[in-house]
Amino acid sequence: MNNIQQVGEIQEFFTIDFRITTKCNYSCYYCEDLHDNTNSNYNFNLTNLNELIKTIKNKYQKRVVLYLFGGEPTLHKDLSNIILSVKDTLKQNDEIIIQSNLSLKPNSLKKLLTKLKTIDNLKFNISYHNTQSNFLSFFKNCLLLKNNNKLGLITCMYNKEKSILQDFKKLKTTFKNVDISPLICSRLDGNIELDVNKTSEELKYFEDNVLDTNNFGYFFDKNIPIIYENSTKTKSLYDFWLEKSNSFTGYDCYINHDKIYIEHDGGVYKCFYDVFSKIKPLFNLNDNVDYKLVLNKDCIICPHKYCHFEVENLKINKNRKDIKPEELSKFYSTSRYRKMINNETNVR
Repeated sequence: MNNIQQVGEIQEFFTIDFRITTKCNYSCYYCEDLHDNTNSNYNFNLTNLNELIKTIKNKYQKRVVLYLFGGEPTLHKDLSNIILSVKDTLKQNDEIIIQSNLSLKPNSLKKLLTKLKTIDNLKFNISYHNTQSNFLSFFKNCLLLKNNNKLGLITCMYNKEKSILQDFKKLKTTFKNVDISPLICSRLDGNIELDVNKTSEELKYFEDNVLDTNNFGYFFDKNIPIIYENSTKTKSLYDFWLEKSNSFTGYDCYINHDKIYIEHDGGVYKCFYDVFSKIKPLFNLNDNVDYKLVLNKDCIICPHKYCHFEVENLKINKNRKDIKPEELSKFYSTSRYRKMINNETNVR
C-alpha cells in the first residue's frame, strides 16, 4: 500500500449515482444499500437535475450515465417523471439505468414500461434474491424487459446453503447476450462472519457447477487498476471484497473525475461513503446553486477507511448473533449505520 500512486482510472463516461429512495420491499440480510423504510420519499427539483447534467456534460465532455437505485427505486412514485424529465438532456450516447429487484407485479411493470417506451437509452439492471422472491415471477418479468429491449445486467445473489444453481443456469441459457453475474453472499445461519476460506469454497463450488465458468460478469472482471511507483496491478470488485484490502486512505482516487452521488434527500456528494461520514454535501439538488463552482474536476485524496463492500466489516465486527438473518437489514438501517460509523470508525 505504501507505494500506491493512484487508485482507479479516469472513465470515458461520468456517472450520476442517484439513490431516489431508501425504502425497500425486501429485507435481505446481506444488503449493502442499507435501506430504511422510515425515511420519506422526497420530491426533487427536476429543472435543477437537468441543469446539473448539462453542467457535467459541458465541463467534463463525457457521456453521462444516470444510475437510479435505492432501496427499491420502483417504490418512488416519481420514478417515471424523473426519467422523462431528462430524456432531452441525456442523448442517445448517454445511459439511464434503473437498479431494481424486479418485484413489480407484471401489470405494474407493463404500465411503467409503457410510460417509458420512448426512452431508448434506458435499461433495467436487476437482482435476483432467492431468499425473498419467486423465481418464476422474476423470470417472467425478465422476459417482459427483454421483449421491450430494456433488460440490462442480471445479478444473482448466491450462497450454497440456499442454492440458485438451477435458476442461474436457466437465466444463462435463456438470456445469452446478457451479462449475468453471481454475487457470493454470507451464510444464512445467522453467523455472517466473512471468512475468506469459506467464501473461496463457495466460489469454487459455484465454478464447478455452473455453465460458462470463464464469464462470471462485471463483479469478477479484473479491470480496476492499482498504480504503484514502478508497476500496475488490476483487481476486481470481488478481489477487494474478499481480501478486505480496499482501504485507500490518503491516496489519489479518481472517483471525482467519474461520478457524483445524490442521496435520497437531494444531498450531493463526491462519493457514496461521504454519506456515512461527517462530510457535508457539496450542495442539495433542490437548492439553486452555480454548479460550475462546486463541481471539482481534480481527483480527490481519499479520506475514507472503508470503501466498496467494506461496510460489511462493521456488521461482522458487531457479531450480533441474537439477530435473525431476516432482521439484519432492518437492524443495520441507514440512519443507525451512519451513527455507528461516525462513532466507531476512523472515517472522516
